Amino acid sequence: LAAAWCLRCVAVALPYQLSPLVDRCAERINNLKSSPEAVSGYSFAMAALLGGVYQCPLGIPHCKGKLVVSIAEDLLRTAAQNSRLSLQRTQAGWLLLGALMTLGSSLVRYHLPKMLLLWRNVFPRSQKELEAEKARGDSFTWQVTLEGRAGALCAMRSFVAHCPELLTEDVIRRLMTPIECAMTMMSQVPAITKVHGAHLKASAAMVRLRLYDILALLPPKTYEGSFNALLRELVAEFTLTDNSANTTTSLLRSLCHYDDSVLMGSWLQETDHKSIEDQLQPNSASGSGALEHDPSSIYLRVPVGEAIPGPLPLGVSVIDASVALFGVVFPHVSFKHRLQMLDHFAECIKQAKGVRQQAVQLNIFTAVLSALKGLAENKSTLGPEEVRKSALALVMGALDNPNPILRCAAGEALGRMAQVVGEATFIARMAQTSFDKLKSARDVVSRTGHSLALGCLHRYVGGIGSGQHLKTSVSILLALAQDGSSHEVQTWSLHSLALIVDSSGPMYRGYVEPTLSLVLTLLLTVPPSHTEVHQCLGRCLGALITTVGP
Repeated sequence: LAAAWCLRCVAVALPYQLSPLVDRCAERINNLKSSPEAVSGYSFAMAALLGGVYQCPLGIPHCKGKLVVSIAEDLLRTAAQNSRLSLQRTQAGWLLLGALMTLGSSLVRYHLPKMLLLWRNVFPRSQKELEAEKARGDSFTWQVTLEGRAGALCAMRSFVAHCPELLTEDVIRRLMTPIECAMTMMSQVPAITKVHGAHLKASAAMVRLRLYDILALLPPKTYEGSFNALLRELVAEFTLTDNSANTTTSLLRSLCHYDDSVLMGSWLQETDHKSIEDQLQPNSASGSGALEHDPSSIYLRVPVGEAIPGPLPLGVSVIDASVALFGVVFPHVSFKHRLQMLDHFAECIKQAKGVRQQAVQLNIFTAVLSALKGLAENKSTLGPEEVRKSALALVMGALDNPNPILRCAAGEALGRMAQVVGEATFIARMAQTSFDKLKSARDVVSRTGHSLALGCLHRYVGGIGSGQHLKTSVSILLALAQDGSSHEVQTWSLHSLALIVDSSGPMYRGYVEPTLSLVLTLLLTVPPSHTEVHQCLGRCLGALITTVGP
């Protein structure tokens, strides 16, 4: 895989080599068909080269597409002939078809009918066929089958992502047949792994990952009928119901606001040693990315800000995908089901203990944030009073959590909730709860959590919506920022103050004097070793300058 990636980089640097290299790989695959390593290696190289075509201004000749399809078809057709090669040939065939999709609609259009047929044939046509299939086969044939289906779903995802112009209603309808079948199959897989051995779990997880990925790209209306079964799977996935490992999602940081990174201890966002610092963070999957976790990353575009693809381990990726899909589906679910899920989340957190509880809570919070974000993007509301109550109880409980990342997420969730509910009374109630808590609380944890909650409320509701709470918020935060006994409280309260200054704009004029004098006092008194406090002071000062104007 690494060699294939190198080859792609060479081809992008020397575009005139791209076509000859593709031909060379094709020739080698055809000549060395009986060697599993060669089939695997050259198909990786070919997929990587096809993935690099978009970076080459001249592209590749049209006939190369035909060549790739014929090789891939041949590999898939002959996979069953020789059991020694079937796994590699199946994987290679689908990998090449997935890579072909990156060449865009103009080329894929010719091969679409053939592709739809291939996709349909990989999955059983009916419930009856599925039952019959369950009764036969051994662990090896199941492994090949699951890998083949994961490959097919991966090629579909690549098609949906790279050829949006070809997604007519008819094509989506025909894609849904195998996808619905994959969803039905998901519920049967635990029984299959029980019979044929636990080593099938990885292949089954790969099928789930591919399924979640493609569903997240399709309009939710197309699979409305399967919401219940799907949500059951998703919730079980990130609440770790069937998973004994305490795997946590890697999406929480990205769902929290970028500016809040100072609170999560990763203030080194713009420095050279960011990658090392990220790996030292608790619950961080950073640094464990590697090509072999997901071969399809060899032809996909590299995520923004990364130099080379580094897909995370399968366990983390599946949870990430389930959280992302939960955010897509949640806005389309009935209020009754929302309430059931939120209550179930509270129950899951209550039942888990120790380290596992932290992991479950992190995953649930990421999913809730993802859902609230989805609601805001769809401009829909959270739901009636009991849904809000349940969500609020979940969030308020985490504002006093000893884990700073969770407190951060809870503050963010509170702000987003205020945004999607959008009622003044609800916002006032939330603000009042935090006011009361801050007046009475003496411990660092709840002081930091609730001060961030105030900042997030102002950030997401805006200055006009939260104007009546401005005076109280500012006076409380100014008092907290003077608490020299805890630098953590100072950091969080100053950060929230900066958020309030930013969101209030001209309405903040009356409070500029006391805030400015506080900032100056702290700049002179806080020792320079407390970098976070100084960073937040800088942010406050910047926000004040913007408010006062030229």
